[in-house]
Amino acid sequence: MNVLSKFPLLFALVFIVNLTSAANAQVTAKDLSNTYESWRNAMVRKDARSWQSLTSQRRQVEVKNRILSAKAPFPRALFDTPTAPPSIRGLKMVGALEKHGIAKVTWFGKVNFGIGGDPTNNLYVVSFLNEGGRWKYDGAEFVNLMALPDVRKQLESGDTSFIKGADFQPVSKRPPVPKSVDRVKYIAKVYAFCPGRAVDVSINGISQHRFQNDQQAQVVIGGAKDGKNSISCKIRTLEGGLGNEAFTVRVYLVNENDLKTPVKIYEYLVNEGGKVKPSLNGSFAITPDLGRRLLRR
Repeated sequence: MNVLSKFPLLFALVFIVNLTSAANAQVTAKDLSNTYESWRNAMVRKDARSWQSLTSQRRQVEVKNRILSAKAPFPRALFDTPTAPPSIRGLKMVGALEKHGIAKVTWFGKVNFGIGGDPTNNLYVVSFLNEGGRWKYDGAEFVNLMALPDVRKQLESGDTSFIKGADFQPVSKRPPVPKSVDRVKYIAKVYAFCPGRAVDVSINGISQHRFQNDQQAQVVIGGAKDGKNSISCKIRTLEGGLGNEAFTVRVYLVNENDLKTPVKIYEYLVNEGGKVKPSLNGSFAITPDLGRRLLRR
């Protein structure tokens, strides 16, 4: 994709709600942008103390749970990422919403994760929480528009109607701080391939996952347990999606000493053109023999 000359390097604010004045809107937008860049700098510098001060309490526990669920050391593993979080410099702010100390900001442009190649125009959505009068980073979602070319064209033309949907709004209630988990027995990962769709996955009622127009794997919080494990999914077509794309959800079990050969323990697969259920409930089991294989050194 060509660089859009109409997109200035300065952030442009398209809409803000629940703010009392234009001056307030500008200050809040600037505060949120500065919070994100400061948080990103802490990640780049591998500064655990700064990261803690700039990250919401909920997010801190969530990240620690994820690291422990992968049997990795905390906080050292916090910075063991293949790429740094992308900078928002050069992106266009196309949406900023704040309500009751909860904010969500959407940027559009060439989101660069520093992995080479020529980044294309996509969406980067960052959530914030206000704690003690200070905005803190609470999470981010990268929305790849590869499977939504019409939406990408709309945004390039200045039409921001796509981001007025529910996925780009701040949540109505402050999310709770999750319960802390201990180091797990079995490492598990949930994988989704869901072009044109969003899927919410719950495993054992503890590990909650959201995939949106995505292809990635996430660590199961709390890991897998001996015996029966439950999985449930809620699936919906995104605006701009065709509704006939291929769809996959899988769960893998991982031997921490043999990371290259995970064991597929669960799969829901629908080929292109097939009918995807809006919701499903299933389970998978770790037998004593499988447990011994996973723990074998």
